[in-house]
Amino acid sequence: MKRICLVLILAVIAAAVCGCGQGMQDNSKNIVSELSDVIKTYYIQKDTGTEELSGNMFSEDIYEYLNLKISDCRQRAEQEGVQKQNYTVKTKLLERTDSEEYKTFKYQVASTFNYEGMTEETTVSEVVYIVYENATGKIVNFTVPGDYFDTAVRGITDSDVSLDDYEPRAFVMTDEIRERIDNLDK
Repeated sequence: MKRICLVLILAVIAAAVCGCGQGMQDNSKNIVSELSDVIKTYYIQKDTGTEELSGNMFSEDIYEYLNLKISDCRQRAEQEGVQKQNYTVKTKLLERTDSEEYKTFKYQVASTFNYEGMTEETTVSEVVYIVYENATGKIVNFTVPGDYFDTAVRGITDSDVSLDDYEPRAFVMTDEIRERIDNLDK
């Protein structure tokens, strides 16, 4: 038990000595918690229209993409008259890998709610991949495999990938991606 505590203390000290980025604090426990908060805010904004993502935690490209994704989701919910209430989000870190350039995280996300006017509780569970760039201290990729938007726009479909198979890289908002987003409603 003492050995485990010592290893954990040394890991926290080592992470703190490495410094932190401009967007998030980069020690092992804090980054996991901060990313969990980012995921929760994203889901709350996407599914209820409340709360807002902070742009200082993201690269410009992924922040623009996520806001377009959120806007599309909110627009579809309004068109279908589907609103969610009594909304909660829980996250669980499943995997993490660290490299010289990136930290890559795989989270399980469970959102629980009931549809407006209904009493039955619904739970939706998804996997979220986040790529955090060490040099900038920002989230540079945020993917929900199997999600309608990510599948249609980015072609991402496999939700049960090990981080060993997931290539960490920064998302780039290309003209092709913008065109796919524009064509979603056609």
